[in-house]
Amino acid sequence: MEAKSIEYIEHITENKKNMLKQTPLDYFLRASFAGALLAFVFVMCIKFAQPFHAAGSEATYFVYSLFFGIALILVIFGNAELFTSNTMYFTISTMRKKTTIGDTLKIWTACYIGNFIGAILFAVIFYYAGIFANIPDNHFLHSVVNGKLSADTIQLFFRAILCNWIVCLACFLPTRMQSESAKIITIFLTVLVFFSSGYEHSVANMGLFSIAFFTYGLDVTSTLHNLVPVTLGNIVGGMVFVGMFYGYLNRKK
Repeated sequence: MEAKSIEYIEHITENKKNMLKQTPLDYFLRASFAGALLAFVFVMCIKFAQPFHAAGSEATYFVYSLFFGIALILVIFGNAELFTSNTMYFTISTMRKKTTIGDTLKIWTACYIGNFIGAILFAVIFYYAGIFANIPDNHFLHSVVNGKLSADTIQLFFRAILCNWIVCLACFLPTRMQSESAKIITIFLTVLVFFSSGYEHSVANMGLFSIAFFTYGLDVTSTLHNLVPVTLGNIVGGMVFVGMFYGYLNRKK
């Protein structure tokens, strides 16, 4: 039933694998671009939510999450490389023997590093732009960061599973659609499910923590409490609940 989607994934994973092997700089640039794009949109979400947060409105988190789907739309239509979606893509291609476990691990590692570099680069430029200069301690940025750093490790892991389950569906479902507008709407609404529910996305958090580090000196080591379980949970969510799920249902019989 998903033959078109599987064929598309086999094609793009072959291209990704070859790009990393033949022109690794190109691959790292695309991965860095994705990290920066997510950070771009994260800033917008925080800016939109801040007035509601300051007023104590119950609509704060809805406003905060409303437009984050733009980030994944930019990544997909901009042909950027996102770690979380690659957990699903390369699981399917490896199950179908189009790529190897070695290929998968190389892509995941390169993409993760590239995403982080892009997030940090954006945060540096954003810092010098001065948009969050001298923000008060009760600013919404502090609230979001503190919430992510204070959560229990097990909770973070399972929130990350749920997150990438939805994110990878947002990447998989549009592959069978012809209409560009249908793809955009599907991505936008599907991402709204994850972001409004409070799930955890490793690459989005890279951008958030990088911004917080340059803005008010967030302790770098404290971010590991979040990023380690969230990264592992994202891998499980994308690999098992979407990649293995559709890989098994579309196995060669």
